[in-house]
Amino acid sequence: MDQGLAAVLGAGVGVLGTLGTAAVTYAAARRQTLDQGKVDDTKAIRGERRDAYLAFIEAAEPVDFVLHSLAQATRFRALVNGRRTRLC
Repeated sequence: MDQGLAAVLGAGVGVLGTLGTAAVTYAAARRQTLDQGKVDDTKAIRGERRDAYLAFIEAAEPVDFVLHSLAQATRFRALVNGRRTRLC
């Protein structure tokens, strides 16, 4: 094999290697972008759920207070009247 053919084959192998590396890099970058999108969506959903749970807890807190107050008042009246009660 003469030097000219060896140079052409070497350059061809180099070009194929470069193209292969570019294809793998493209696929990896695309996969990373898709994965990052999934992570961002999951974080957004988690934030929305957290906000909804917080709003529910804030809305339920006054009801909880009233129910505990009623239970304590009922228990106190039962104790004053000498009856046993199963309330908290």
